[in-house]
Amino acid sequence: MLILLASIAFAVILLLISLNVVFSYFSYLSKPKDLQAAKKKGEDLLDLRKSTVMMVGAHPDDADWYVGGALSLLHEKGNRVVVVVATSGEKGGNAANLGRIRENEQLKAAKIMGYDKVEFLRFPDGNLKASERLVGKIKDLLDKYKPSVVFTFDAVKEGYIYRHPDHKASGEATLEALKGKGGVKTYLFHSTSNDVIVDITAAQDSKIKALAAHKSQGVGRSSRYRRLFFSVGRRPAGSAQDFQRVGIRYGEMFRKL
Repeated sequence: MLILLASIAFAVILLLISLNVVFSYFSYLSKPKDLQAAKKKGEDLLDLRKSTVMMVGAHPDDADWYVGGALSLLHEKGNRVVVVVATSGEKGGNAANLGRIRENEQLKAAKIMGYDKVEFLRFPDGNLKASERLVGKIKDLLDKYKPSVVFTFDAVKEGYIYRHPDHKASGEATLEALKGKGGVKTYLFHSTSNDVIVDITAAQDSKIKALAAHKSQGVGRSSRYRRLFFSVGRRPAGSAQDFQRVGIRYGEMFRKL
């Protein structure tokens, strides 16, 4: 029995090491080629004041995982932050009323991160399409809040790890809704062609707490194991990575259109 347990433990350790190697490799491929220029673009983004920033994602926790640090810092600098959640993530587990549970978790995380408003569109989870209806809903919110900056998923140069059709659909719908909206700066996350780094070191602790607020996503599915593994201890939380070469301990990456 002891030999069996030792073998299992050894296999788990090897798996975690392998995952870390794979994640590090694909993260390296996604990093901006010119880190200093990317850092400068991130600093320029954080210079924004007294404006509205909107993030459009597919599920509760997308905002916190991919762009929470930048959103939190933009809020602290006097900007209004609006998070749009296309689905309620009701297929992300087996709990009864999971959609409502996950919405409440997102609201708790929003308080931690300082988001000013969360809009739930409640499209079906797992089957999101860049439909006319979804595009229309996003257009309505763009008209309502008039953001000067919009964050969403990169549906064209999609990130290497954890590609989800709902993510792609929310990004496609957002870009379609933005057509004809002049003056809106667009930043895409989960991209393979990033050229912006936002230093979120000051928001790292809040980001860890916000991700922990999504308790229903803590155990039991591959995406949740990923969240658990890459958020342990002082590792960068969520999608954050370190860029020590340019003096950034924790940074979020984006592709600016």
